[in-house]
Amino acid sequence: MIRLLESYKQYDYLNARAARPKVKILVSYIKPSFLFKTDILTPIHLGRAIEKQHSKDGAQCEASIKWLHENCIGDDDFEGNISKYNRRIGFFTGTYWAWKNYEKLGNPEYFGSFGYRKLLVPSALQHIDDYDLILPHKLAFATTLREQFIKHHGRALYDNMLKAVKETYPDEYDQVEEYLHGKEGYFMEMYIAKKKVFFEFCEWISKFLPCLLAKDYLGDENENIRPPINILLGVRDYRDIAFIWERLTGYYFSKVIKRKEIKYKEADLFDSEPYVVKLAAMAELLLKAGQKMGNGKVPCHNAYFISVVNDLELYKKCISENPFVINSQNNQFVCLDNTQENKPVPVLYNRFLDTYDYSKEAWFIFCHNDWELLQNIEPVLMELNKNNIYGPIGAKLGARGIKVFRTGRGFCYEQKRDGSKRKKAGVWTNQVMRADTVDCQCLIVHSSLVQKYNLRFDNNLSWHLYVEDFCINALLAHHIKTYTAGIACCHHSDVGFTEDTSKTPGYQQALAYFNSKYPNYLFAGTVSCLGGREYVECPYQEVIGDLLKDAKDLMKNNPPGRG
Repeated sequence: MIRLLESYKQYDYLNARAARPKVKILVSYIKPSFLFKTDILTPIHLGRAIEKQHSKDGAQCEASIKWLHENCIGDDDFEGNISKYNRRIGFFTGTYWAWKNYEKLGNPEYFGSFGYRKLLVPSALQHIDDYDLILPHKLAFATTLREQFIKHHGRALYDNMLKAVKETYPDEYDQVEEYLHGKEGYFMEMYIAKKKVFFEFCEWISKFLPCLLAKDYLGDENENIRPPINILLGVRDYRDIAFIWERLTGYYFSKVIKRKEIKYKEADLFDSEPYVVKLAAMAELLLKAGQKMGNGKVPCHNAYFISVVNDLELYKKCISENPFVINSQNNQFVCLDNTQENKPVPVLYNRFLDTYDYSKEAWFIFCHNDWELLQNIEPVLMELNKNNIYGPIGAKLGARGIKVFRTGRGFCYEQKRDGSKRKKAGVWTNQVMRADTVDCQCLIVHSSLVQKYNLRFDNNLSWHLYVEDFCINALLAHHIKTYTAGIACCHHSDVGFTEDTSKTPGYQQALAYFNSKYPNYLFAGTVSCLGGREYVECPYQEVIGDLLKDAKDLMKNNPPGRG
């Protein structure tokens, strides 16, 4: 998802070339999830007027609501909004907002509608000026769209859809029936359209609202019948109009495409939901079954977020009120309040390790109070091997004789504590990567590994390099390896924006101690090389250049066929 977000940012130039934006795309949210936000992608909170009411995704807690308000515009901030109907209508409450508030988006040439789980891939924006409409690829079925609809949503809802068509657009009734008797169509209410095409669509589909909203539920002629229970979700599914809307949207775009003057293309879809849902469901099943997984993996992914806290407000934002942390019953908080004692971090971390009940297996996530998760971490933890050490970002040493170079491992965002100047550190990958050390912002280690080897932090290190030392000590004493893991996160720290960390007195003091502790070794840290062995740090390109030169000399002196 980070790779997708960064790919979309590469198209921000489209909006910088003219007086008004080229394209704005609303990304619809009903609960916290990975935030897709760029100069083009604009998150919108759907159903804000009824945000505390139960939905198919459950009731939102205060932290989730706060996250949605801080990161998304709302669909209820104008007179005449339809936000209160979101449980039934779905995406269109956000589309309606855009239609009625188009100037607030900057009056873009193109408008798009995505969901936070499903987005068109960024390449859809290539050569955008050549098209009036960009859609996901059609979906094809073995049965007709009519049969597919009835199978999933019932005959009564289908009949009510056709009644609405006959009442609203009687001249199009036969065309709609013809479309529904076909076997392929456009789904998900997802598109990027020129302003004129978008406005015409909104004018057309909005005229269905009066007749569809006239009944509390369209799934049965008897208005006393309540919406059915969604078997997978275990809640009543009120999305009757949303299911109708999806088919009518597909019909409308199929209709306008037949106009010779409409130029369109289809684009690939990015869908994160199957992966996240699959991993979470697998972990839940394994947890309930009480089974153990092979290769050192454990189905129990209870996690303790352990933080030494010197800024309570920042801690609330990043950890204790972070919806990606608190929305899981498997996550626990350990707030080591350091506002009064001002103790070194390792001392307080060790205090936790010395008093923990190791009969309760869990992942320990030692993290700064300014380290913010941007995703649900449970699927990540489920895939980790409990016999290794992990972190989101670290470094690995490469060497050629006395010449060495450090290469980054992993990824995180970094920004100032006031929320400004966000930048990337590292290169995103969701694969684990071998590292010498990981950064102090976050260390992940399993309780069973801590207990087995009595792992501890070095109390002689106060504010720097204590995690790096933890990694190196575990490697040299117990052959425990360290890896970076793909975790979407952000480190809120002013250090690095205002000064070079490696030149600060505190870091220099910690480095001198570290080097004296490991006089014959050399490792990579995210800030500098670590260890007392002699070295000359060179750019990666210089060392590679030396290797290539040696290879050429070898080939010159030993040409193929000699001997």
